[in-house]
Amino acid sequence: MHKHKFIFTALAVFAPSFVFLPNLSAQTKTGAKHEKSSHAKMADSSPASKEKTPDGKMIEFKQDKIYEFAALWVKSGKEKQLSEYFNQAFPIAMKYGVRPVINFTPESSYAGDFRPVIFFVNEWPSLEVFNKFINDPQEKKLIPQRDEALERLVVTHAQVQQPATVTLKDGDLVEFSAMWIKPGKQEQLSQYYGQAFPIAKKYGVRRLAGFVPVNVYRGDLDPQIIGLNQWPSPEAFQKFIKDADLQKLLPARDEALSRLVVNHNRVSFEEGAR
Repeated sequence: MHKHKFIFTALAVFAPSFVFLPNLSAQTKTGAKHEKSSHAKMADSSPASKEKTPDGKMIEFKQDKIYEFAALWVKSGKEKQLSEYFNQAFPIAMKYGVRPVINFTPESSYAGDFRPVIFFVNEWPSLEVFNKFINDPQEKKLIPQRDEALERLVVTHAQVQQPATVTLKDGDLVEFSAMWIKPGKQEQLSQYYGQAFPIAKKYGVRRLAGFVPVNVYRGDLDPQIIGLNQWPSPEAFQKFIKDADLQKLLPARDEALSRLVVNHNRVSFEEGAR
């Protein structure tokens, strides 16, 4: 369990998760339209997704909840097997209070080796409740089926640093970032973000939420900080990265980090990839 107390005060713009019942047809090609996934249907009615507005869907991140970042790499030809697993596992998880929050369609990667086929965020009442689910006798019987269908599975649980209510809609571009900070470099990284954030704001970035990981169920996603940000477009992010003033700051950022993961994803509540 991480107990790192560094406060994520600006934006996590540089480099990254287990969603239930994803639509596996989205994995082959970004831009392909597909039917609404079962996970997306659940997200529509989830209390974590508070309500729809003309501008999108309101999502509440609460400090008394646990947020699960799940990423899956599916073996070729095993899509049906994984889908069958989710169809059986999700009703079990619902008994323990899981709430789908966001389904992502990964689009691009800026830094690190985080390029999953399926990526999503769930809300759990607590880590103890998740552990009860994963140790449920019915779920334990299904896990070999899940694992045999995957090349890689990453599941990390985190708490939001500050309560946040955000509005997102299908197709929005959301950046997932994870940072591993070198010992003694917290202040240096904080200074970097203090200078980088005003530059990013010129290109339309919007900070959504910052998270502190508290548990790793599977995989190697064990950073000190996870961040979610929204960009107007891929082009806006590229302009930011190429900004001359930012370029001068990047060596300080890189010197403060031992590892950096950043990918960009399209939000999928109803149709997934577009």
